[in-house]
This record gives sequence, structure tokens and C-alpha cells, in this order.
Amino acid sequence: LKMFPGWYHHLAHKLYFGQSDYSYWSTWKIAGLDAKYLPLITCKQISVSHESQTKISVVAQCNMWSPDGRIQLFDMKLEYTFFNDGRVCIEKYAIPCKSLRDVPSLARVGMTVELDPRLYSVQYSGRGPHENYPDRKSGSEMGVYDTTPSGMAYSGYIFPVENGSRSDCNFVAFRSKQGDGFCIVSTTPDHSMSSFSCSALLHSIEELHSAAHTCDLERRENGRHSIHVNIDHRLMGVGGDVSWRPAVYDQYLVKPSQEFRYRLWLLPLKEGGDAATIALNDCRS
Repeated sequence: LKMFPGWYHHLAHKLYFGQSDYSYWSTWKIAGLDAKYLPLITCKQISVSHESQTKISVVAQCNMWSPDGRIQLFDMKLEYTFFNDGRVCIEKYAIPCKSLRDVPSLARVGMTVELDPRLYSVQYSGRGPHENYPDRKSGSEMGVYDTTPSGMAYSGYIFPVENGSRSDCNFVAFRSKQGDGFCIVSTTPDHSMSSFSCSALLHSIEELHSAAHTCDLERRENGRHSIHVNIDHRLMGVGGDVSWRPAVYDQYLVKPSQEFRYRLWLLPLKEGGDAATIALNDCRS
């Protein structure tokens, strides 16, 4: 067996889990993570505080469960701060539960939102111009890129999969034809800027993972269909060095043994406003 490490891994996984499939996808499903269905969120407690005349904070203590509600996945604390100038700060603190202890890596940790179709003009500061991931980005240069959801997607895969991400983003802005919209920025608790991965596509994660072939996905156009945005605080690498075992290097895994804390700012943009300047200056309490 030492001469055939692939055989060894298959055998070990079959003995432990009772099946020969030992892919990341398989371990996620066993733990209650399934990209085809949204997880369930239950709220234990909500508190609202008026800290000043300029902002209101809402804090929610929540639990995240598997789609069927049987397996608890995370303990979470969410804090939303609304400012009277239109800015919103979202802070998330997530603690993985014991049910995820045997998962080698989480796929991603972050926020997914659905945007109005009108906000299809996308500008971001990060790696591009093509899609890239934490372990596949050395060929993508840092810069400020203008694109659209259809431009960010990669539809060349016969089997629909996760696609279109951009790594090391400092900000991403979404605007309408009129130039108004909003900008997303990530900061650390001490208010310094931190990078994130981002994708903005015309199909949701659930739709991509439910389709058997690319032709199963509805044809969609910029400006006519909702935009599905993923802002990833942590995103797992793609791997693929070998085909007979999961092969994402250790430094590109999102290990559930750690706790996750990140802060996102949603900053309003007016016509003619420079997203880079606003991202740099408006992330303050």
C-alpha cells in the first residue's frame, strides 16, 4: 500500500466513512454542508443600541445548521451598524462546531448577496483580468479592472462549477448606468484594510451545483437578471495537481479548527464618485 498512496487513501476513507469517495465534496456532505441548498440560520438573541445620533447597531446571536436542520455547523455573532450617511458596517464572528472537526477544509467563509440587475457595472481593485484563486493567481496582475457579471464568469466548463473569483481585492464597486451604486470594502477590527476574494455572477452557487451540464443553466444577460455576489473572507484553493486524491496544499485550506472574524463595509456611491477614494476614506466608525 505504501507504493500506491492513492489506493491507501481510498481504502482508509472506505473503512472510516463506509464509501470509496473521499473527495472534499464527500466530506462536506457528511458534515452537513451542501452547496445545492442554503443552510438554515436560527437567531437566539437580538439587541439594538443607539450609540449616538449618527448610528444604530443591531447585534444578533445566531446558529447555522445543515439544510435539513439536524446538524449544527457554526455559532455566530453578527453585528450590523447603520450610519445616517448611508454607510453600513457588517461584522461577523463565526466559530465552527464539533460537527466540522473532521472536515479537511471549508470551501469558503464569507457573505453572499443578490443584487438588483441594474448594478451590473463592476469595478474592482485586485487580481485580474481573468478568474483566479488563492493557489492559482501568480499569472494574474494586481490592478483596477472594469467588468460585468457575464465578463467575470467562465462558462467554458462542461460541468458547471464554482468559477469567476478574483483574489486579493481591496474593494469592489457595483454601479448602474447612471453611475450610482455602492462599494464593498473589508477591514480588520483596528480599521486597517484587508483583502478578500470576490465574484459577481448571473447564476447562484445553488444553481451551478444543481446543473449537470452548462446547457442546463438558463441563458442570462447583464441588466436583466439578478447578480449573485460572493465576498469571501477566506476561500479554499482549487488544487488539481493530481487526479487520484484531494490535492489542495495545506496553506490554501480553510481549516475549521480556527475561528473566523471579519468586517465588511457597504459604502454608497453617487454619480461621479471615485470608488477607490471612497473605499480608502469612508471606513470609519
